[in-house]
Amino acid sequence: MPSPPQSFPVRVLQFITSWEGIIGLSVFIVLVVLVQGVLRLSLPFDLGKQPPVPDAWGYINVPRSQPMQIVLVTDGSRGAAGEPTATQRGVGQALKEREKVHDVSIELQVVQDTCDADAARAKATEIAANRQVIGVITEACLTSSLAAKGVYEEAKLPYFNLSASAPELTQPVTLVTFRMQGNAKRQGLRGALFARQTMKASRVLLLHDGSPGMQSIVEDFRTQFRAQAGQVADLRAIDPSGQGWDVLQKDVTTLEADLVYFAGSGKTAAALVAALKKGGYGGQFMVTDAAETAPEFLNAGDAVEGVYITSVQTPRTEGYPFWKETFEKDFGPVQPYAPEAFDATMILVQAVDVAAKAKGDGSLEMGRGLLAGAVRSQPYQGITGRADFDGNGDRASALAQVYKMENAGLQTAQ
Repeated sequence: MPSPPQSFPVRVLQFITSWEGIIGLSVFIVLVVLVQGVLRLSLPFDLGKQPPVPDAWGYINVPRSQPMQIVLVTDGSRGAAGEPTATQRGVGQALKEREKVHDVSIELQVVQDTCDADAARAKATEIAANRQVIGVITEACLTSSLAAKGVYEEAKLPYFNLSASAPELTQPVTLVTFRMQGNAKRQGLRGALFARQTMKASRVLLLHDGSPGMQSIVEDFRTQFRAQAGQVADLRAIDPSGQGWDVLQKDVTTLEADLVYFAGSGKTAAALVAALKKGGYGGQFMVTDAAETAPEFLNAGDAVEGVYITSVQTPRTEGYPFWKETFEKDFGPVQPYAPEAFDATMILVQAVDVAAKAKGDGSLEMGRGLLAGAVRSQPYQGITGRADFDGNGDRASALAQVYKMENAGLQTAQ
């Protein structure tokens, strides 16, 4: 007697579990994946999707129910004790606009710098170990900035410097250090072009204070000046204290330079100009931007009249007047580095928005390499210009300019 016919569900189950069914299903999946690859169609259950590539620099993991933190390192010499600094107010203003990212709040932690390398390094180590910290913004002195930089570079934690223009900050290579000011090296290039094309200088004597950063500025000047068919009489380091300047007074005449360019402090610049004039030098002088804020230079009167000053500055964009009005309404006059603090915060927060992902356990994870890449690549246009950090953390939007001391004040050189 023939067996009764099997129901349809039973027959389907038998086929699926048979070798013919397994082979057929495998072929079907392969065909679907191939078609998806050609037509770029999305598949259910993440079929055909490549697993994410791990971030080679590791991850920042903010624990569940914990806020993210931005650390601001303030200059202990600025502002009254206990009062918020201008940079603290700039960061706070930005965090009012972007209080959360991926529904996780952002808190500001303020640390005061004492311009001590060992203390700065120890504090940076403590900050880098904090799982909630997504980045550091600093206005610390150069000594502290350089000491802390090594820690943050090793930890791959974004590190924004608001105040330093010294070339050392981004030399020789940086990965996560971002300079909000312009690199002072650019003023050497701009100065050389101005000296050759506008001042019509043909032979220059290049002097610096012996520091690597200042030496690199005059070396850049030399390269650009020679490229413009100018002659370099000599390039040498001098003692800022004045030792050996009697020899320099004689040499400057022998070398027949029609321009002396000095890279160093404003105090040394004023003393050098006076000494060379006293020694009989009648040519022109150009100095670096430290002179812009040095009382010894600005108050030197006739001794520095007619001296040219090279400078690198961050621009102020169309959005700056409105920001300035809002800031002054809340806090009074805008003080140094407050605009840069605002922009640094916004750049960091936007980068976190791109790099961070919520995990199943409620924590927030972001690849350190992806975060640094987002800082460099995001199209942020702020009140101090475009973010546009190059591969070494310097801003291409910074402006190199030349000024001239006229009537005891700085005027844009023509």
